[in-house]
Amino acid sequence: MKEQLLERIQILLRAEMIDKIVAEFCENVTDYILDAKPDADEEKLGMLITHLAMGIQRLIKNQEEAPVDNIVLDSVKQEPCFSEAEKLADFIILKCPVHFNKTESDFLKIHLCNLMA
Repeated sequence: MKEQLLERIQILLRAEMIDKIVAEFCENVTDYILDAKPDADEEKLGMLITHLAMGIQRLIKNQEEAPVDNIVLDSVKQEPCFSEAEKLADFIILKCPVHFNKTESDFLKIHLCNLMA
């Protein structure tokens, strides 16, 4: 699974959809998540890593993504795994070389919650 996830990141890099710093960070996050949750669902983790890479690239380019709908976010916050997802998101955001805005932070928490569900 790790090889496929790293290949996904490299495809984005080769297609010039993300910068090298984004690729390296996402590779580190992939390692961290797989160490913490070795039984992670590959499809869900792939979506998370792809979103993370594209989200960080948007932040670098100062591109705005439409905010998460409050109804969706409130629903996700009710999930039992949300607290754990939020802690992991905070850790990832802290380690990221780029400042996260609220929208990208919310999307990351949703993807992490989906992964942990």
